[in-house]
Amino acid sequence: MFSLRAIKTGIANLFVNISIHVFYPVVIFLAFALWIILFGLIMKSHQIQNHINETEHQRYNTVTLIRELNQYTNDLVRFALLYAVNSRPEYLAAFNNAIAHQSAVAKQLKRYPVSTDLPVKTSFSASRDFRASAHLLVLTHSELALLQAVFDRLDDLWRVSQKAVYTLQGLYPDPQGIYSIKGKPDKELAQRILQNEEYLEDQTKLGQRAAELINSVNLRMQSETNDWRSSLSAIFLLENILIFIAVIICIYAYFFARHQVLKPLIELSNQAKMILLGNYHIRNQISVKNEVGDLANIQNLMCASIESDINEHKRMEAELQTSEESFRNTMENAPIGMAIVSLEGKWLQVNQALCDIIGYSKEEMYTRTFMDITHPDDMDISLEATRKLLQGEFHTFQQEKRYLRKDGSTVWVLINASIMRDENGKPLNFISQIQDISERKQSEEKLATLTVQMSSTLNELQQREQEAVIINKMNDLLQVCHDSAEAYSIITTTAQELFPRFNGGLAIYNIKSKHLETVSQWGDSHLLKSVFSTDDCWAIRSGHNLIIDHHKKTISCHHFLSPPRNGYFDAPLIVQGKLIGLFHLNDTINLVDTENLQQLLTSFSEVIKLSLANIQLREALQEQAIRDPLTGLYNRRYLDETLPREIRRVQRENTPLTVAMLDLDHFKQINDTLGHEVGDDLLKQAGKLFQDNMRYSDIACRYGGDEFVFVIFHSSLNDAASRLNTIREKNQTDIIAPSGSSRTVNLGFHRHRPVSGAWQQHGGPAARSG
Repeated sequence: MFSLRAIKTGIANLFVNISIHVFYPVVIFLAFALWIILFGLIMKSHQIQNHINETEHQRYNTVTLIRELNQYTNDLVRFALLYAVNSRPEYLAAFNNAIAHQSAVAKQLKRYPVSTDLPVKTSFSASRDFRASAHLLVLTHSELALLQAVFDRLDDLWRVSQKAVYTLQGLYPDPQGIYSIKGKPDKELAQRILQNEEYLEDQTKLGQRAAELINSVNLRMQSETNDWRSSLSAIFLLENILIFIAVIICIYAYFFARHQVLKPLIELSNQAKMILLGNYHIRNQISVKNEVGDLANIQNLMCASIESDINEHKRMEAELQTSEESFRNTMENAPIGMAIVSLEGKWLQVNQALCDIIGYSKEEMYTRTFMDITHPDDMDISLEATRKLLQGEFHTFQQEKRYLRKDGSTVWVLINASIMRDENGKPLNFISQIQDISERKQSEEKLATLTVQMSSTLNELQQREQEAVIINKMNDLLQVCHDSAEAYSIITTTAQELFPRFNGGLAIYNIKSKHLETVSQWGDSHLLKSVFSTDDCWAIRSGHNLIIDHHKKTISCHHFLSPPRNGYFDAPLIVQGKLIGLFHLNDTINLVDTENLQQLLTSFSEVIKLSLANIQLREALQEQAIRDPLTGLYNRRYLDETLPREIRRVQRENTPLTVAMLDLDHFKQINDTLGHEVGDDLLKQAGKLFQDNMRYSDIACRYGGDEFVFVIFHSSLNDAASRLNTIREKNQTDIIAPSGSSRTVNLGFHRHRPVSGAWQQHGGPAARSG
């Protein structure tokens, strides 16, 4: 007898040199042939089984239909009763859904909750769906009769239940039997309908007929099923024989696969495991002459290639390690701060230069984030730059910011940061270069300070230039003024332009009254008195500019109507020891602290005092040219220039004009006998008398010697005569004449008539007064 091992060896040797491409098609062909035969037998058995299943299915459908009808009827009656008792809408919805049930065979009865969108006017034809399903069953005539009896009872129950539900809804049938007439719901009537004995009896009969039908169908179907099962057993026997043959073929395939495929594959698998463990020196010893042998050779070649790649990888790792070591050395010995920072801001690696800048040790830095040492004012811009770098809006950024050193001081740094990413573009960490720029920042601050100072100086120079232009313009205008009034107006306008926030005034010294008279004031408040003494102003008394920062802190001047609220400035206008006047300013600001303003005030006062001195000198010269120095009256030269002009004016305006001439009697005798000093004194008294009694608009002049001429404007004949008579009378009483001398005058005058334009004489050389 052969042993089992010998049988296995023989079978294995049978397939030693057979290729996998040959062996498996043969096995597949045999398997396919067996499958065709088995398929025919299986189809036949399946056909028989279908007959059996169909019979069972018909029996099941019949029984299920009847039971569902019975259950359906019970649900219908139950929902109708519940709705009649409680009138709850969900019971009505469930009842309508039961009425609308269409097929008990093809569909499963839907349970609750059910749809409530069915129309109320559902007809009593639902049993027809069950009748249509019944035609799908194979029933005998007696079974059909029982089924018809079930449907009849079901229609009766449906109709009565529907009527009760419609009554509860207040719907009543029309002549066609459709419930469309609206009325009053009658709950009691609906309950009586559902509790009627005939209605309850129909329910009982329905259950009895259903049970009889189920028993009849079960007995008939059981007999048919037994015949088909006998045929099916014979087919199963033939199928078992074919399966045995297929097992024999599988055993042959097993031995082939084991020796020619499985064992080599196991060896290849072991080799692959060793490769996974890192042993790339291993080689397999497979010698089969099929596709598996080819795969074994390929795996040996792959191991050799991987071993070569590993050697190359080790070489590259060594180079990378050298490069990393070089990077660490470069970073550590770099003259500027360098750091690697995590995406959360934590310091991962820092060099000594950065530690020196910040003042922390490396260990202290590794426990902090860059937010911990960032100045609070620079935090927002730092976080915003980091966010943009993470989102890829830019690859690198440069930023100047402040760090807080360990000792609490602030250090300015320049940061150049970029982000390192993996091969998929995912951010890994930040790499930063940090330079201490505190010295540069200090230089920039100094430069900015110098720039501000230069700008301020330039603005001041421009302002001084503008002020100089204004003062020069004022000086040019003052040089061409005709009189002091024009000068006062120009000075006022210029002062308002140069000192717009100040109140001020100009006072001129009157030589005759020995007082200062305010000729101009500007601003919101006029504080100067109209006339005041030189002793009222400390600036005039000292001869220097006076600056008072606050009137309550020191002795103030007495030329104010009310004291200034704060400081004021007084500049005495003195030229070569001669007092011209006083220039005054006051405001709410502190004048002492504004050096430029003091210089401007000094320059302004210097210009106006020289200009006013020149104008007064010019006016004095003009006065000497047109006035008699002894009497102070206008001289003959002024009369010769003025009278023709005034005559033409009154002729043009058609107004009256009176010209009178007066001379002192025996004046030559007084000069000859008493001396010229007495005569001069008499002339002075006469000149003063004439000035005091003539209007400002009239003209009184010394024509020559003891002769005087008066020009009276816009006066009637009586007014002119009255005024001349007053002069005559006062000459008698007010003039102090030497003892024994005459005080009479010779007076005559002519009047210009406006209508005829002729002169009319009203007195002559013979008219005397005394």
